[in-house]
Amino acid sequence: MNKNWINTKSFLPAYSLLTVLLIAQCGGGEKPASQNGPAPAAEEEMTVIPGDNYFAVRSSAGTYEVFVEGNDLALEGPNLSWLGEEKGDKRKFYDASGNVALEIKYSDDDKFKLRNADGTLRWKVKVYDDKVKVADNEEMENAYEIRLYEGGRIKLKRDEEELAEWRVSSQAAA
Repeated sequence: MNKNWINTKSFLPAYSLLTVLLIAQCGGGEKPASQNGPAPAAEEEMTVIPGDNYFAVRSSAGTYEVFVEGNDLALEGPNLSWLGEEKGDKRKFYDASGNVALEIKYSDDDKFKLRNADGTLRWKVKVYDDKVKVADNEEMENAYEIRLYEGGRIKLKRDEEELAEWRVSSQAAA
């Protein structure tokens, strides 16, 4: 798997959604009751299925598919169907009923913010060459860190504590 796609601007929106989905598997925006928290979950298999204008991620949480058509993105998954339309420096995602579900606002320096439908900050995301940091506050305090390691491993950490690990394999699109 080529980790350079993380910094490809055209994949940034899709990657941001996958980032949110990965964190949602680990408890969403809820804060742990204690800093020690539970032991990390066992390594989980995750399969990435790339294609032209399409990719999917399959894991125990289900299969999430991202479709790209022009400037529009569609995200389909278990109990989820969103259409993302670009509007200036923002991308708004609408649910199947046409209601705003999520908004992404981009910055020029590989940062973006995910906002809830009411405009409140959900996640601030900073993309680096070797990792992605995600926090639920403007100051990036207590941020989650997602890093791709050799052998297709992705680890989710917070304050150096490992919260989850996935092994990513890639297969050709059907």
